[in-house]
Amino acid sequence: MDEGPARSGACGRPTRSGLPCKAEVHGRAIACKIHTTEQERTLADACERGYREGYERGRESAAYGERLRVEHLERRVREPETRLDRETRIFEVDGDQVVGVGGYAYRWDMDHDIRVHNHPNRPGRIPGGSPCPR
Repeated sequence: MDEGPARSGACGRPTRSGLPCKAEVHGRAIACKIHTTEQERTLADACERGYREGYERGRESAAYGERLRVEHLERRVREPETRLDRETRIFEVDGDQVVGVGGYAYRWDMDHDIRVHNHPNRPGRIPGGSPCPR
């Protein structure tokens, strides 16, 4: 439902004197405000409403698509992290989790499992952890 190209120029509709109206018309308006009929106003309002609704639906669709894309990428990253965690990082000694950091083994005695991206605050120390006895 294309309203045609945006235009700029004089209205051109006949005035009471019979001369063409010289009021400027901009955008997709058909005529100046004085010479626009009620039917044309209703049509223009409906077109504007449709344009706004279509624009909003397009924005919502794009946002939904981006959310799906981000979720997909997060799943792709989470899967290898979980596999890496399972394969190389989780060991237990006397109920404490043991992790290797920079070639050293540490016991993690916190109430939650250590995960990928948990980092020690200082080199050689994991918060809540203690070096493993050899």
